[in-house]
Amino acid sequence: MEAWIVEDPAEALEGATLAVTATTSDEPVLPEQVREDAFVAAVGSFTPEAAEIPAGLVARSTVVVDTVEGAKEEAEDLLLAGKAGAFRWEDAVSLDEALMEPKSPSGPVIFESVGYAA
Repeated sequence: MEAWIVEDPAEALEGATLAVTATTSDEPVLPEQVREDAFVAAVGSFTPEAAEIPAGLVARSTVVVDTVEGAKEEAEDLLLAGKAGAFRWEDAVSLDEALMEPKSPSGPVIFESVGYAA
């Protein structure tokens, strides 16, 4: 595996199909533009004060959540995207649904985890 430091995350994301955000940031750390076949594991934004993913990226992605109930309480990325009109909760796919009834995603896939222990 190779690692390098970049000034702008977009530099590293040009060729990446996997991005993991594990920060406590209160503002998005990823740019809106990631590859259409990218998988984004957003695991750091687990409180209503934290946000890692911009609303524009949420809007063009398939959103999978560990639980819809937990995400509605703690996934600030999705809460902010909803307030901006870029996301609707009825479009979220729960992890168990994604595993039991897999479908081809439209655009990037964002897995938003708020720490469900199952």
